[in-house]
Amino acid sequence: MSKTTIAACALLLASVSAAASQTVTTSCYRVAHGRTCTTHFIGPVDASPRVISVPVDPEAEAKWRAFCDPKIVTGSDGVGRYVYSKPGCENGRSE
Repeated sequence: MSKTTIAACALLLASVSAAASQTVTTSCYRVAHGRTCTTHFIGPVDASPRVISVPVDPEAEAKWRAFCDPKIVTGSDGVGRYVYSKPGCENGRSE
């Protein structure tokens, strides 16, 4: 058996096992001149959180804080939201 055949078999087995773990739902509805169908593929969900580290420049952060003066204000719904002293600070403006 060639390496190509082995690789093709491995891909086929992987796709079959992936398909086995999916839920497939098809819904069809009558419309004016025929019908329309929608198919949904629902697979296993990986809900584990992802940690993304972004390097922060301490000087740039200090400049932004001095310019924008961020504060957390609790609204009537009990949710804390940031407010800034200048427009554009929510998008990273620092001057």
